[in-house]
Amino acid sequence: AQKELPSLKEFGDVLTEQNRIDILDLMLEREEITIKDLERLLSFTGSTAYYHLTMMMRIRMVKTRNQGRTVLYSINEKYFDSIIGVLSKYLKKGE
Repeated sequence: AQKELPSLKEFGDVLTEQNRIDILDLMLEREEITIKDLERLLSFTGSTAYYHLTMMMRIRMVKTRNQGRTVLYSINEKYFDSIIGVLSKYLKKGE
């Protein structure tokens, strides 16, 4: 079964918020982050950090890994590969 392609609308909805772009940039820089990192580095409250991460996880933009009691969040590269595929339909072919 072919996996469902990510929705451009959901992608756009998630990225309309600068805080979520800042979270992605932090993940790019550090590979994995925790909610505590977001509290410390972006001055978020725990609930704000969790809110943004939940939105990003819901569309599979972000993946998680548990290390003991700590949840580590990172960029889901497969998601971004899929988004590039979805966006490529807007490219002019043959140029």
